[in-house]
Amino acid sequence: MILFVMSTMVSCRSCGDKRVDDISKVPGIYEGQAELLIPDNLKKMVKPDSTGKSPIPDGPIPCKLEIKKNENKELTIEIVDFKMPNGMELAPSSCRVSQDGEVFNLEGEGKVSLGTKGSLSYEHEGKIEGTAIHLDGTVYIIPKVLGVKIVFDGEKK
Repeated sequence: MILFVMSTMVSCRSCGDKRVDDISKVPGIYEGQAELLIPDNLKKMVKPDSTGKSPIPDGPIPCKLEIKKNENKELTIEIVDFKMPNGMELAPSSCRVSQDGEVFNLEGEGKVSLGTKGSLSYEHEGKIEGTAIHLDGTVYIIPKVLGVKIVFDGEKK
């Protein structure tokens, strides 16, 4: 009787258990647009290029994200078909998945390499519902204090 009760407690899923048994619907390429939400005090620090144009985009930026399994069978997210500014490299970020009904919840973190100048950390969280994805990310200039928010909305292609 004790073994039965213990095995039931260990194998039973409570209502709060968000483990995912099948993530086959998550990987793929999601096409959409990203919007940068930059604090005003940070915008003032950005200098125009040699033509007088600001490097900060005025509106949403078309882009694609790919979610895939890496060699360790972990999910990663990376930007595809997007050229980073010179000296910057965005490595694929880790991606943890939980599930709430038909909605997959994503969260993870990564780094933006600035070459010899170091790196910046970032975090993201979001959800996939059907074929639609919504991700909120923050690239931190000052860890956990000052960052650039990035909002991505797209559809799986």
